Amino acid sequence: PAAVGAAWEAAAASVRSRRSPSHTRTPPTARRASSRARRPGTLPGHAARQSACRAGSSPAARPSRDRCWSTAARRASAAVPMATVDPGRPVLRGRGAQRQPAPCRGPAASFCRPGGRFYFEIMIGQEGGMSLTMKAQAHGAVLLALSLISCGMCLLVRRTVSNEAAAAMAARAARKVRERDAARLRLAGEGLDWLGVLSWAKRAGVTVPPEAVVQLSAVCLLDMIRLGRLSCEYVMRCFIGRAMAAGTALGCNAEENFTAALAEAVECDRDRAGGRLRGPLHGLPVSIKDQIDMAGFDSTLGLACRVGSPAPQDAVLVRALREAGAIPFVRTAVPQLLMAPETFSFWGVTLNPWDLTRSAGGSSGGEAALLAARGSPVGVGTDVAGSIRIPASYCGVCGFKPTNGRLSMKGVAVARRERFNGQKEICASAGPMGRCVGDLELVMRVLCNSLPSEARGEGLASAEPRGTSVMHALDGSLPPLRWDCHAFLAATGFSISGAQISEAHHTIDTTDRFTASPPRLPSGLGLSSPDPALGTPPPEFTIEPGLANQQTLDKQHCTPHKLRVGVLVDDGWFEPAPACARAVREAAAALQAAGHPTVDFVAGGDLREAVEAYIGLVAADGRFRSFVEALEGEELHPNYSFLYRTAQLPNWVRPAAAAVLRASGETRKVRDPFPPPPP
Repeated sequence: PAAVGAAWEAAAASVRSRRSPSHTRTPPTARRASSRARRPGTLPGHAARQSACRAGSSPAARPSRDRCWSTAARRASAAVPMATVDPGRPVLRGRGAQRQPAPCRGPAASFCRPGGRFYFEIMIGQEGGMSLTMKAQAHGAVLLALSLISCGMCLLVRRTVSNEAAAAMAARAARKVRERDAARLRLAGEGLDWLGVLSWAKRAGVTVPPEAVVQLSAVCLLDMIRLGRLSCEYVMRCFIGRAMAAGTALGCNAEENFTAALAEAVECDRDRAGGRLRGPLHGLPVSIKDQIDMAGFDSTLGLACRVGSPAPQDAVLVRALREAGAIPFVRTAVPQLLMAPETFSFWGVTLNPWDLTRSAGGSSGGEAALLAARGSPVGVGTDVAGSIRIPASYCGVCGFKPTNGRLSMKGVAVARRERFNGQKEICASAGPMGRCVGDLELVMRVLCNSLPSEARGEGLASAEPRGTSVMHALDGSLPPLRWDCHAFLAATGFSISGAQISEAHHTIDTTDRFTASPPRLPSGLGLSSPDPALGTPPPEFTIEPGLANQQTLDKQHCTPHKLRVGVLVDDGWFEPAPACARAVREAAAALQAAGHPTVDFVAGGDLREAVEAYIGLVAADGRFRSFVEALEGEELHPNYSFLYRTAQLPNWVRPAAAAVLRASGETRKVRDPFPPPPP
């Protein structure tokens, strides 16, 4: 190594001695011409460098000639003064400045700019202390242009690939919708539409017309099925026909499971004929929100990217409903990303059955619209900030959001990439939806309380104790807390046993105690018939006493007592609409008329701080990031455009926007930069 270093230094000194002190830089054209005219053997210092290359102590330490001194290195040495090479240290060479950085190992790259040009050097350490310098030079403008062109091409390619992926997802979603519509036409040809159901009922000579069946509450339907007055197949046909028509008119359905549900209803009739009931919900049709997994069906959440990814197994909620004997027969539509109080997605826009110019609400808007149109007796939705309660209010049905953790959320999809939800503080809850409070109580009692041993099915471990909650048996992360129905029974005067319902003081109106008649859907959709108005039973039709009307109140299990109810009309932060305030006051008056005392309730504490904490937790990721990632390249729906643009505001713009809002009186939308200290 010492001999090689000495020879290399002698070659560098020879080059420097041949250049005069007043030497000026040779023009590029002349330098290229002189370089072409030279032969490698006549290059100054060439013989010395060749001897340096041969000076290794062993063949292993001797570098190859072409790597020792390449043409690029020879040309560079003729134009740039050489500096002493310290083995193992990269050298940055430039006119008028020579420096040696810290030692480095292996290849290293660096940029410098002598004389208005960029020099790019790669230093390669050689065994035995040998160093080899490969130089190339290019104008800075050319490098900058190439960099910009490369970045532009990368962005263009990425955008093209993204557009192609979005187009493929949209095409796949459109094909899914066409397949559903084609299946509807096929089932209509088989007589499963509403007109076909009317004809089937007439031929079968049933005593309860389809118009009356779709009005019955879930409790009454179960009682009549149990006593043999209605068959599961007939009930399923009625709701399939109604749901098919409602889905066409309102856009409330996502995927439909009509054929398999009808076959399962026939099996339920066979089980009952053999003296066996599957459970307290034997043969009851149930609708499921398009967020809760069902084996073999997509949980799309209104996202085209989720189409074609069927769930491998049922969610815990669906499994518990099946164990109780219920039959899921349709999945209801939701908005894209589940973040809107209305329902819109590639499935379409869900309309309000009472007024087709208005929204059905969201995110359980499809569920509420189907229930209000009498297309399902009972359903299951989810709620974070009103996804059950808002559409229930819009469509005039009942919805219940239980305490978080009461019902299992296993198998409930989330609008996040790869179904991973990092939102742990503000959690969703699953809950029932129906046309009356009694149906909601029935579903909660069935889902939370233990089933009889003969109706537990093979899915539940027989080793579980009889008093264990069904939710706890299927999801061990939930507490073994049973549903206490005694408070409900005592307050309302009802006595419930199995699927029976009785009232102490008056006969149950089987049509509906909350709405006089269901909404009428547009004509020409197979919903109109020569019979009286759809949804209103013929005057001559009555349900026999003893089926679902009158039972003896079980005084042992239920003693009526008064409830003390708090009434909150205005929370002091979000001023309610006049219609909402009137509804709360009317409900309070009805409770007082029933003998239940009411107390005006005033929200305490700093509600502004609670609202800010809620918004901060929900939007903690910033810039709508997790929702945009969940799209996986799909286009964000235009209804989210304002929310998305607001989330994209840079931090330096927000103070100015806050000042404008504060000056215009929108103080609720402005976060106070100097909140008052806590007391």
